[in-house]
Amino acid sequence: MSGLSPLFYAYTRQFINGFKWMNREKLIKILLFGTIGIAFIIGDFYFFYRIFTHLKVLLKTLPMKLGAFFDIGEMLVIQLFTVINLTFFSMLLFSNVVVSLSTIYLSRDLYLLLSSPLRLTTIFISKFFHTLLNSSYMVLIFGLPIYVAFGVVYDAGLYYYPLSFLMLLLFLFIPAGIGIIVTMLLMRFFPAKKTHQALTFLGLIFAAGIVMFLRFMRPERFFYQEVADNVLYEFFEKLNVPDLPYMPSSWLTSSLLELKNGLYSEFFTHLGYMAVAAVTVFGLTVFIATRIYYMGWQGAKETNNIRLAQKPNSKWTKIWTNIPFFFNKTQKGLFKKDVIVFFRDSTQWSQIFILLALIVIYLFNMKNIPIDTMTLKNLISFLNLGLAGFIIAAVSIRFVFPTTSIEAGGIWIIATAPVDYRSFIIEKFLLFLFPLLIIAETLIYFSNVLLKVHTFFMTLSLVTMFFITIAVTALGVGMGAIYPKFDYKSSAEISSSTGAILYMIFSLVYIVVIIILEVYPVYSYYFHELPYGKFDVTGAGMFFVVALLITIAVTVIPLKLGIKSLREMEF
Repeated sequence: MSGLSPLFYAYTRQFINGFKWMNREKLIKILLFGTIGIAFIIGDFYFFYRIFTHLKVLLKTLPMKLGAFFDIGEMLVIQLFTVINLTFFSMLLFSNVVVSLSTIYLSRDLYLLLSSPLRLTTIFISKFFHTLLNSSYMVLIFGLPIYVAFGVVYDAGLYYYPLSFLMLLLFLFIPAGIGIIVTMLLMRFFPAKKTHQALTFLGLIFAAGIVMFLRFMRPERFFYQEVADNVLYEFFEKLNVPDLPYMPSSWLTSSLLELKNGLYSEFFTHLGYMAVAAVTVFGLTVFIATRIYYMGWQGAKETNNIRLAQKPNSKWTKIWTNIPFFFNKTQKGLFKKDVIVFFRDSTQWSQIFILLALIVIYLFNMKNIPIDTMTLKNLISFLNLGLAGFIIAAVSIRFVFPTTSIEAGGIWIIATAPVDYRSFIIEKFLLFLFPLLIIAETLIYFSNVLLKVHTFFMTLSLVTMFFITIAVTALGVGMGAIYPKFDYKSSAEISSSTGAILYMIFSLVYIVVIIILEVYPVYSYYFHELPYGKFDVTGAGMFFVVALLITIAVTVIPLKLGIKSLREMEF
């Protein structure tokens, strides 16, 4: 503890000083993300409050197998919490494996700490808690409103809230310790960067699987006001998950129900199980760290020669270079450079799998929307433009906006070379435009096919999404040049900078404006379908023209301002 005290004090002062010497950029980020976070917590609480309210008013008894009678509401709550807590445990396990790689092995302050008089065990314990905090805060933010909503609906009493929070804290230690042990074993035998990439990819697959699993459960059925007995029984059977009495997630579920029912002796039994498991896992983690941690950290410092993804004169490079035949010589050279750099960096091209997973999940959710009438399907198709536009903006903030910032160390070459900034910006714009168009049009087309919408809405969606993608891409390239961040430590910092936040806000405002402008043509089309209706071609055309002019402005102005900003910069 004598060694941990100065470390925790240093981390605390660092956190406090971050607020004490706050600049405008950080203040904007805190206000924006704070507002979004509070809104999410409120929405999370309300969502599960509605679910538990509906479960509470379900029929108390329902004929089951062998003529037995059970409290269906109570059993559904058990199954729901079992699924939630098991999901939390699995997510925490993967999260701790990935996060511990950065905090325990790749953190820059380890050079200073490991050369200090502090004991290795002391340094590792401080990093353990650092990993625990970074990997578990999202579960706390998402999970606590669920448990609070459960306590409010079922009148659990005042003791329920602090005791359930204590149980959750002990629960977090177990996947954290297991995840860190897995990381230490991997780092003892494998290179750090390859381990990080592999685990990140597996984590993405796991996350996609969780979403698919939740969709197969169809949780929206909790909101049905009237449910037939056979449908409820079928739902209960499908929701049922294996009973794992020795899993920490099962102890957490049992403890919540015991607190709700006032069974404190049974609760403290499960609390003891959780405490013993948490202390045991923590002690085992520290014991293993004293044996293999330092050797793994030494291996993480080694730099291996990375084989280039493709040679400058390879046939694949020539094919990629000849795709944009309309580029001039300068733009072709820049395009060739960007393609080679993209495929050399596995952290970039591996995220293509994320996009594929997003598309699959998006279309799967679209297929399972519980709507039957053609009117609702057409309405969903129109509103789907906003969701698809948001996805394109989210992809752009990760790939398009940083396109100038990632030049970083080599931007002076562009500045001193005979390269016109206009060619530079246009090449960046066209580089991302065509892949994003493919993603956007694929989302819109297949989602409309699954919805079986009218030809008018199919055409409207495809054309509108075409222009939205052009404008959002141009806005990303332009604002990325206006607000570059050349001093980043990781690419994630670029996507969370003030310029990136402003880009996301402007993109969403533009998408909302376009959808609002198309409300009247859609309304006029519906009115035309009614008896004695007449489609207002002139009025609809005027709204389309205004939307087109706004799109042209959003496309041209940011690109011109980006070119001007680069010309005025000093490198």
